[in-house]
Amino acid sequence: MLGADVLRGCVPRGQKNELWQGLPKRLATTRKRLKWSLRALMQAADSYAVDRIEDGENVPTLDTVERIACALGVPPCWLAFGDDGAAVFSERRPRSPVPPDPPEPSPGSQPFNSYYLGAGARLLAKREAAGLSLRELAESAGVSFETIRKCETGGATPKVDTCERLAVALGVAPCWLAFGVGAEN
Repeated sequence: MLGADVLRGCVPRGQKNELWQGLPKRLATTRKRLKWSLRALMQAADSYAVDRIEDGENVPTLDTVERIACALGVPPCWLAFGDDGAAVFSERRPRSPVPPDPPEPSPGSQPFNSYYLGAGARLLAKREAAGLSLRELAESAGVSFETIRKCETGGATPKVDTCERLAVALGVAPCWLAFGVGAEN
């Protein structure tokens, strides 16, 4: 039988789950806290993809997340990326023994301000400041350069998974890139 010291060196390091992957659970939990049906949330958010997002079948764009968050009365950053979304990605981050409480939903209290519209300009500015070409950033983030080009020019709104990958590649907080909230560096 192998000792613990030998086994410890053989175990591959795990990979962190992406922050956006908690979105379906945060969405379902918040909706249920409000005792809203899916239909009620779809109407309030003017989005008919809520059920597919909550089931994890659909990765939403930033504008859809912001609409849903505003309808629920929670911060879009928290809904999209959770408690760590306002911080720059780090392989190791100390965890609190007691997880933070989710924000208290307050339907109708959050106006839809279209914060997501600045994502393209923030992306372009940060990419240029880092001296990266579209192709270099695309390779680093694992997305197509065409996706990045469309986001930077306003031709497309990025999905939350794409936004998080770009934020990690650029060394910025996903919430900052998506909604202008949190750490830029």
